[in-house]
Amino acid sequence: EASKFKIRFGMENHFIIFYDGWLVPDNGLEELFGAIEKLDGQIRDVIAVICGDGYAEEEFRKMVEEKNIEKYVKFVGKIQSKDIPLFVNACDIMYVLRKPTRKYSFLSTPNRLFEAIIAGKPVIVNNFGNVKRIVEKGGFGLLVNPSDIDELCAAILMLRHNKKLREMLSEKAKCMAK
Repeated sequence: EASKFKIRFGMENHFIIFYDGWLVPDNGLEELFGAIEKLDGQIRDVIAVICGDGYAEEEFRKMVEEKNIEKYVKFVGKIQSKDIPLFVNACDIMYVLRKPTRKYSFLSTPNRLFEAIIAGKPVIVNNFGNVKRIVEKGGFGLLVNPSDIDELCAAILMLRHNKKLREMLSEKAKCMAK
């Protein structure tokens, strides 16, 4: 199922970073695009699949174009709830990052975090709040400072190149789901 899905979207043989949520400034997309721009050349097979919509979508599309990283970023729009598991299962890691700009960022726990646990997917998340506590306790992801592009680059490269680490994080996520 996942491989058919990857072929349908022209993403077979790619390392997929999956983001699904509001396309707004507080959700770490500028940082993700900044990291991808900085890693250009080191990540030939990486694609960030961006699902969702929001008032900043056009701004983000422009940003991706200006950074000349279109080959690494695929905007797929808002997806139906029933299709979310297809995307989650096809991805290699999930990107669930918030910036500490609002109290909500500390208290909220995005549904995508639970989807990652259920699917056994490693995550890259922010190093504060409820999300940090859950990921630290479960040990299924990497915590990064949301405003530190170098830290985000290091996390992406580590997960991209260290299959054993990905497998270990995946196992820990699956254990949490039980």
